[in-house]
Amino acid sequence: MAAMEPPAEASGEAAGRQPLTCPWCGSTEVERTSAFGPSLMLEQYFCRACGSPFGRLRRRNQGEG
Repeated sequence: MAAMEPPAEASGEAAGRQPLTCPWCGSTEVERTSAFGPSLMLEQYFCRACGSPFGRLRRRNQGEG
């Protein structure tokens, strides 16, 4: 059985993309809390700046890590 790893941080800069921003306050201080949300199409994130949870559509062919 594989060990569970903590959720990865949302670092779009590392992947050559623009960093993910909070839709409520615009902060880039966000972290991914779950690879899947209420549906398999969504990832769950949390904004450290304003404390708001939000979801984002997963991209096609995007891995979990």
